[in-house]
Amino acid sequence: MRVPSGLREFIEWDVAENKEHVTRNEWVVRAIEHYKAYRVEQIAKTKQINASVVEAVSEESSKKGRA
Repeated sequence: MRVPSGLREFIEWDVAENKEHVTRNEWVVRAIEHYKAYRVEQIAKTKQINASVVEAVSEESSKKGRA
């Protein structure tokens, strides 16, 4: 499995900072967990932005309908 370079750098930094010696399997699991958390956060932000846009468009349509 190919791990994105940003995750690889984060895991390498984390291991160096915490003086941990992890196996490749542990490293891959950490990278996957970190990426999963990142994606969940990004998806939530996207949904929030989309909801805001829909709300703004609805308000604008309502204003035009009343005019």
